Amino acid sequence: MGAETILEKHLKDCENTMEALFLSGFSVAHDTISLDIIDRADKSRQLGLSDLADKLTLLKNNMDELRHSLDFADEKKQELMKIYCHINKYLSLGIKKCRYDKVREGLKESKQEEM
Repeated sequence: MGAETILEKHLKDCENTMEALFLSGFSVAHDTISLDIIDRADKSRQLGLSDLADKLTLLKNNMDELRHSLDFADEKKQELMKIYCHINKYLSLGIKKCRYDKVREGLKESKQEEM
């Protein structure tokens, strides 16, 4: 399995986690989603995606803060949504880049075969 394939699979797994989080709700997300976010952050760090790892960790920490608070200030929810949107944009662009890289590598291989 190539590097692009591994990276794309990880990004898609993160995307699935973000979808599950969105469907469940930020302040009432199940513990398994929170654990999944931390697992994805750890894996991201191992793959060298430190920005994604940091944002996932920040998202999890802010969710915990909102979950265990009686103060439901709009600014906390807005900050959480900004982080969530940043992560989703990162994932979308990352998946596209992986796909472009696969195509580029395929074109290089076909060009080498012609020679």
